[in-house]
Amino acid sequence: MDTNSLAGVLGVVSASATAIVLIAITNYVLASIGYMKIAKRREIKNAGLVWVPIARNWTIGAISDNYDEINGIKRRIKIFLVVFSVIKIAISIAAGSYIGMLMPYIIEYGLDLFTYDIGNTMLLIPVAFEVLGFAIACIIYKVCYVIALYKTFESTEIKKSLIFTILSTVLPFASGLFIFLSREKDSFSKNMVIEDRVEIENKEIQ
Repeated sequence: MDTNSLAGVLGVVSASATAIVLIAITNYVLASIGYMKIAKRREIKNAGLVWVPIARNWTIGAISDNYDEINGIKRRIKIFLVVFSVIKIAISIAAGSYIGMLMPYIIEYGLDLFTYDIGNTMLLIPVAFEVLGFAIACIIYKVCYVIALYKTFESTEIKKSLIFTILSTVLPFASGLFIFLSREKDSFSKNMVIEDRVEIENKEIQ
């Protein structure tokens, strides 16, 4: 490959990477504005956490839990979202540290390091458990996130909740736009919310 061709390829890659980053940032900002608006309108505490990575899962889950409580359902999606997002990061750090520790030997011996003898093959076991744990954590987190997303849309755009959830799952960069567009809407009345809160409180007292 000549210099001009290489420069062209690098230019395309750089432009694509820049576009992806800009789209991701825009999606994050739109989603944060939308979630914060919804959370504040429903008097959910610490709505501003939605701007903070990881912590934003608490607000996202709280919106879902709030809507479930109105419908007489008790869930703790916010706890699952926060816990499993932390677990994913913890496993990633652990796996990165372990692989980093092995890297000098991998560079020197290549993949032969793991086939040299049974003892070296055992070095792959921690990696396998970390990959499995990460996959399980990702699946649980994703399921909880989709539930929270659906509940948010159901509480704002009930007729479009399913299609918005599907599109947001298939096209993650579109979720922020849908949340932003739904930020001023409620599929239930303020009076209904107040009545349901009073009913829930009375049940708890009894």
